[in-house]
Formats: sequence, C-alpha cells, structure tokens
Amino acid sequence: MDRRLFVKTAVSSVAASQTVLPAAASFLRTGAPDRIFYDARFSEALKMAGALAGQGRLTPVASDVTALWRGDLASLSRAAPLTLKGVTTESFYFCLKTLLQAQGPLESNIERVSKDLYAWSVRTGAARKTG
Repeated sequence: MDRRLFVKTAVSSVAASQTVLPAAASFLRTGAPDRIFYDARFSEALKMAGALAGQGRLTPVASDVTALWRGDLASLSRAAPLTLKGVTTESFYFCLKTLLQAQGPLESNIERVSKDLYAWSVRTGAARKTG
C-alpha cells in the first residue's frame, strides 16, 4: 500500500465512521473497489455507499443483477480481476457472487447492517483466458 492510498483510506474511514453503522467496519477496509453498488430503494444504502464515493463509481440497483450483468459486468469480469462492493439486499449479493464464481475463484465478505441491507465486498481472481 502506498502512502497516498493509505491517507485516502484513513480519511475515508474517519468520514465514513460518522455515517456508517459500526457493523460495516471491515467492509470499509477491504480496498478501493472498481464499482460500488447500492440499493436505490433504501436511503441508508445510499448514505453508506456515498461514504465510499471517492473510492469508486457508485451504481444504483433495484434488486436484480441481470441487467447489470448483461450490460458490462460479465465482460469486465472476464477481462481482468475486479473488486466490487455493495450495500444491497442479500439476494443481489448472492446472485452476483454466483455469476462471478462461474468464471473463477473469488474472495468475498458480507456483513448485515440492517434488517434489509448487507454490506459486502467481492474480489475476483485472475482473469481466465477464453478462446
């Protein structure tokens, strides 16, 4: 970890601790994501994801991962390793993780942060070559 990333992460963690539930603390420490998903139906999800906005692109979701997967996530995940984070329902996380597992190894972490929401992170392994 270089000094710039360390400072950025520390500042983000301090700022986020003011708005994010303590249960999501390890979610914040998992590194800068390529994309951050939040369930647009819950204002709490936007607050938590917004605390990480400087780390990656915020992407609102409703409940189904299919449109995102077909849009660009499938091809992105085949091209290179990805780090994804989210504050969504458990079903969104489960479906995304299932789709990603079909392409190769991954690391994941999930923590419940409210009755309906979970904070999670998924890091895919080395990209598989196809063809």
